[in-house]
Amino acid sequence: MLTADMAKLSARARDRFRAEHIGIIFQMFNLLPYGTVLDNVLLPLSFAPSRRARAAKRGSVRGEARRLLSALGLEEALFDGPPAATLSVGQQQRVAAARALIGAPEIVLADEPTSALDAGRQAAFLDLLFDQAGAAGASLIMVSHDERLAVQFDRVAALADIVRSAT
Repeated sequence: MLTADMAKLSARARDRFRAEHIGIIFQMFNLLPYGTVLDNVLLPLSFAPSRRARAAKRGSVRGEARRLLSALGLEEALFDGPPAATLSVGQQQRVAAARALIGAPEIVLADEPTSALDAGRQAAFLDLLFDQAGAAGASLIMVSHDERLAVQFDRVAALADIVRSAT
């Protein structure tokens, strides 16, 4: 079980904890625009030795990145190809998801990961995300304004309810 009192950790220890245990899918993806798909997926492993070791369990970390990208439906021709900035929004989204999932972090935070997708693509992406997070044994925490997505989660908390209960 993952436990840590974040308030008692130094800033450096908190950074290390986040890098090792939390994968993040940012709303705007935050990809390195001139990096390749693989550069972007492998980036978090530069800051997290344990996460890198977990990614290498099946062989090489590049092989694990390729496996995740394929599982998320990205074409292999893009892995070492064009810079991330030239990819479509849907392709960038998949790269961001693979980056969050590489090395099997225990927690994956997703900030509006489906906001730029139509309903069909949204459902397909969420299926892929749930499958990969489940395979890694990760807890998926997602923020969304789209209340229709709530039925797909085990637990749902509305921000207004959280604020009311805290006061």
